[in-house]
Amino acid sequence: MTRPSQTMKTNPQIILVMGVTGVGKSTFIKYATGCDVVVGHGQSSCEYGQIDAKDFRANHYVLQTGTAKVQCFQIPQTNFFLMDTPGFDDTHISDTQILREIAQALLDSFNDKAEIQGALYIHPVVEARMRGSGVKNLRMFKKVLGMNGMKNCRLVTTKWKLVEEAVGADREKELCESDDFWRPLVRAGATTVRFDDSTESAMNILGPLVFGPSFEPQLLGELRDGTTLPQTEAGQVVNDDVEEATKAHATELKELEKEKMEALAQKDFEYAAQLEEEKKKHQAKVDQLEKDRKMLDTPITSSGAGRFFARWVARAGVVVAGAVATYMSGGLLAPHAAMLYAATEQALQEDSKSCRRSGREPPRR
Repeated sequence: MTRPSQTMKTNPQIILVMGVTGVGKSTFIKYATGCDVVVGHGQSSCEYGQIDAKDFRANHYVLQTGTAKVQCFQIPQTNFFLMDTPGFDDTHISDTQILREIAQALLDSFNDKAEIQGALYIHPVVEARMRGSGVKNLRMFKKVLGMNGMKNCRLVTTKWKLVEEAVGADREKELCESDDFWRPLVRAGATTVRFDDSTESAMNILGPLVFGPSFEPQLLGELRDGTTLPQTEAGQVVNDDVEEATKAHATELKELEKEKMEALAQKDFEYAAQLEEEKKKHQAKVDQLEKDRKMLDTPITSSGAGRFFARWVARAGVVVAGAVATYMSGGLLAPHAAMLYAATEQALQEDSKSCRRSGREPPRR
């Protein structure tokens, strides 16, 4: 990476990390930040909000809200954060939940005066073909970021050590040359890059985004313009999927009910009982889809917690991460940390003065 010439920014700078679950997002973040990234599914979720002491460790912040997960990991001694997002088409979390979490995180980031520097789309080169989940995630990536934002995006292939170079190169070429995959994104300005499971590789991938201009993701722009979530381009995709799935389950329920009545007419009570159990499973899915529809319709508003992120989390991250900063970023990003520390320290002092004047308890230090 080369040293940037533009004026250093002191507000949080964010790079989104998107892709299907299990493609190497956590591995990339681990090499970029030094964090021991937790892989898997849980019941707590993350966005800009208050931090419990048990959830704060080094430069990894788990910010609590609903049930999906959006996690922010800090590049040591900088004001740059990698925002890890759950993959769409997940077996544990609905697409509606995931989209709402991403939308909420982006809106809170904006209200906290954070800037989006770019986005990474992660794809494993070990896959001979892009499977259904990959196609879905790529489509959502385009809808969330917008084609006008592709110049701030990097398409990252991972797991090169698990394939022969020639085989991986052929798959990479297919991705780049297919109109169904990456070709439209590359034409719009996205760049492709290989990740080789090293800190140096991660930093080289992030460099052009770290030192480049910020941009506004399409989804954030739509929400700021007053568009409701289901009316955004990303929301329309999710809403259409919910309606399609609801119709499919409704059709299946009718067929099961018909078959059940025939079984009862023939006094096949055991088979009728089995069909009733199948009906319950489909009905449960219909009920969940209805909850998803209502969730999608619920207005997205700022959590009001961004102030906490800027005045506490960022400062804490600078202090804790200092010991490994030189190794992780080669010292090139240290000016960001110094300016961020000064800015957040001043904000804390001003807030403490305001608390004393109003009789409130000052913020923890």
